[in-house]
Amino acid sequence: MSEIVGIGIALEVVAGVMLSFSLVIQRHALIHQESEDSGHQDNKVPLGCCRLRRSHAWAAGIVFFVLASVVKIVGYNMGPITVLGSVFVGVVLVTNLVLGRWLLREELTPTKVVGSSLVLTGAVMCTAATPSGVPTSFTTADMRTLFERGPPFGGFYLGMIIGIILLCLGFIVAVESTYPPPDALRRNEPTTNPRFSRHSSPFKAAFRSGIRRPSLRLRLVMVIVYPGSLGMNEAFVDACARGYSSMILRCLREEEGLAACNDWPLYLMMCVGIPAAIATGYWLKVVFARYQTTLALPIEYSMLNICAVGGGLLFYHEVVYMNHWQLPLVLAGCGVMTLGGFMIVAVGLREELRPKRGARVGSGLTTPPALTRKEAVAVEEAVAVEEAVAAVLKLQNFIRRRRLRLAWYQLVNDLRDREDLVKQIEETRQQQNTLTSWPGWLWA
Repeated sequence: MSEIVGIGIALEVVAGVMLSFSLVIQRHALIHQESEDSGHQDNKVPLGCCRLRRSHAWAAGIVFFVLASVVKIVGYNMGPITVLGSVFVGVVLVTNLVLGRWLLREELTPTKVVGSSLVLTGAVMCTAATPSGVPTSFTTADMRTLFERGPPFGGFYLGMIIGIILLCLGFIVAVESTYPPPDALRRNEPTTNPRFSRHSSPFKAAFRSGIRRPSLRLRLVMVIVYPGSLGMNEAFVDACARGYSSMILRCLREEEGLAACNDWPLYLMMCVGIPAAIATGYWLKVVFARYQTTLALPIEYSMLNICAVGGGLLFYHEVVYMNHWQLPLVLAGCGVMTLGGFMIVAVGLREELRPKRGARVGSGLTTPPALTRKEAVAVEEAVAVEEAVAAVLKLQNFIRRRRLRLAWYQLVNDLRDREDLVKQIEETRQQQNTLTSWPGWLWA
């Protein structure tokens, strides 16, 4: 292993710690709630020795995320992305468990510890299989050659990743519009004043109490697609960022300067990579508003690790620089890391899909210990009944207001009809008075 690759591995370790810390801060800003006995009801989030507004705490997490991404991309330009990506993912998954336990008070079970040990073992295996001679700097001509390789290499691989990401994005948009998170329901609950809610449907307002809940099968799909697509998007952003940053740095060393970069590979990777990186900020908020970091992060970064290894082997063509034993060791290390990640996920998935004792109805946040199967079914039925009763009460209030409004309109119409009738009576009397006065006038 060369010295430059060792520096890249060290940078990936630093980036992994920073990124895990940023994600925990963002999750903390989204879900933190003060207890009634704390004496703080100012809608601020404790962070270390100070208290910040939720938006400021979220912004602090985004700043750490951006800094970690910069350090990660710098490290990717110092060695093979197949190895450096695995090191980065291993550090993120392990530090996430420690920070989640420390800051978010999330449960740390023996299964999670074993899963973290497997993740570290897989990262060490990938590091041990570091190949030599892998190029870390690319010209536009080199990148054009990589793009033009036939399937499954080159541009075909990146196009397939983009297609899957767009499909997952459409699924997430559809689910978010149909089943918004409970916190969003509370924030967007319509006002009862008709002057401020005249453009909203009262029937929609009556049934926005959370009675529509995704089925168990849909929740299983959501818990895989939400963080998994985020990890795939981040791997795609990393592959593009490594490409265009390497091309720009290479062009700056040339005598022609940036004019040497005037080629379609640079423009293509920047046009698709930068918008995907910007979308990551909102994507993070959607994912971690629904799921705990100890559940979402292993799925996200297991997918990122698979796509990073795939990007290194299939797009950057690092497979040609590996010996006969290095490629199997890298694939085995990637498999061990994925197994460890899914062991962590198994615990979090059980906690996510089962209601917990002491859970707050409609909040989406639960606390251990887990109930038995019969108790869980009873709690689900009680929650469904309570939500149905709330929806019926809202509908009754709407019907009562509607009846009062109709009665008022009827009264107004009756008053208008009475005024018209009075006018008709007066006109008739005037006509009769005129007719009775005609004979006297003629006689005179």
